[in-house]
Amino acid sequence: MGKKTTPEQKQRLLDPVEYQKQLAIKKQQAALERQQAAINAKMQALQKAATPEPEVKPEKTQADIIKQRIIVGVLALLILYTLPYPQLIKYEKLKIVTESVYIPSYLGITDGFILDSYGDVSIQGGGRWMYICNQVADKNNCQRYQVIERKGFFAALKKLLS
Repeated sequence: MGKKTTPEQKQRLLDPVEYQKQLAIKKQQAALERQQAAINAKMQALQKAATPEPEVKPEKTQADIIKQRIIVGVLALLILYTLPYPQLIKYEKLKIVTESVYIPSYLGITDGFILDSYGDVSIQGGGRWMYICNQVADKNNCQRYQVIERKGFFAALKKLLS
């Protein structure tokens, strides 16, 4: 019984030079395909590295929201506590009584002021006397008034709105 020969074996036997050329071409093509596969893999890795992945933001929990609201509320109360509140002051001089909105100094940094006067206002004597000082020709001219009554924020707001 005879062995069966494949077409490739027949080709090798009939034309060995041509067979070697085809074999070399096939090896070159296989090497090129391997190189192309390696280049494609590197390109994909570079593209993945170049494109930033979207950041995953953690969802805010109910406790985080409550904590934020408490912090904002405390800050708002702190700001309201440190701000000077306007007062309604009734004061008198020579039997003439006047009522005006007084805004006290801010943390003692500035002088207080009255909304209907341009002078610097200073309340002394435990809140019994008010001095309104105007600067005239390099002289400080102060007038002393007796404070009759001091009312709070809501009275001053009502006076401002009326």
